[in-house]
Amino acid sequence: MGPEPLAGLVVHAVLANPDGTLRYVDVWESREACDRAFDERIHPAVRETFQETGFRPAGEPPRNEVAVVDVLLGGGA
Repeated sequence: MGPEPLAGLVVHAVLANPDGTLRYVDVWESREACDRAFDERIHPAVRETFQETGFRPAGEPPRNEVAVVDVLLGGGA
């Protein structure tokens, strides 16, 4: 996807589930910023990786839109 930050992305977190799968949680400034990032950067990069590896996903993971009430970012990683 390149070194440039995704415009409109507030925070991206990857969580490990007990069953070994991953869950991604993203907070965006707006739905439009999210859609633009997926259309312009994320989908093209993922598509290229899938083609290189021969992976064929069953479909796109569901997006669950929720209203963010507050985000607090700490000073450390």
